[in-house]
Amino acid sequence: DGDLKCGIGARLINIAVPNTVKIFSYMRCATSKHIDKIDFEAGAYGQCKADGSFVNMIVPENLQIDFKTRNGQDVKFLNFLKARILDQPPIRKFSPRRGLKHLPKHLSDLIGRVYHGELRVMRKDGSIMSRKEGNGIINQCIKGTVDPEVAKRIFFTAWDSVTIDEFYNGYSDTAYATRFFTCVQLVNAVANSKYVQLIKNKIVYSKEEAYAYFRQLRSEGEEGEVVKDAKGIWEDNQSGSHHCIKIKHSFECDVKVVDWKYGKK
Repeated sequence: DGDLKCGIGARLINIAVPNTVKIFSYMRCATSKHIDKIDFEAGAYGQCKADGSFVNMIVPENLQIDFKTRNGQDVKFLNFLKARILDQPPIRKFSPRRGLKHLPKHLSDLIGRVYHGELRVMRKDGSIMSRKEGNGIINQCIKGTVDPEVAKRIFFTAWDSVTIDEFYNGYSDTAYATRFFTCVQLVNAVANSKYVQLIKNKIVYSKEEAYAYFRQLRSEGEEGEVVKDAKGIWEDNQSGSHHCIKIKHSFECDVKVVDWKYGKK
């Protein structure tokens, strides 16, 4: 099954011999107890913790877009979404066509990047499916069992971006404010919220403002908030980056174990 069962993984191998194993980098958020690490003075990004399925949208120079899970699995049957990200009719009669195939030269840097975000699914009435329902559809895409008509209602929500080289190297020193602006440019280039959206966000200037926005998001039915340092780097960090803080609702409770099953190991 690919598991050496001796506590050695791809990242440890790459520490010993750099770039031996190709891995999918992932920057995990730190918990809210580290929120004082965020520099709020110049403004930090408070963002909705989207209730969908995390995905890497890889846009190479040849525009053969791939959607990959955190572990590198292909999310298949998204040709309809890919086609609309690349090419759409103009909004007005004499306007240019929309999509990544029609970028002006000053936006060519939108190509050759990995965009981090979520795949979510719209219902026929335009509402967004719950996490359980929507992720079930995304899992069907991975397995190859999805209804093609349902797959047409899958859309991408963007919140971060690095170059492809930075992604595989696991590090970018580009400030988050610049990386997020790239996502803004992507959304504007596609110019159709049925297919690509920007994560709901707000600039916050203190911890108190960050928690106030968290309460607002919760009142709107969202899962929580992620607070990001505008100057923060991007790094492959499995223990939790202090540039990216997750705020979720938590409860204390007493539990009682009533049964258990022995594991296989």
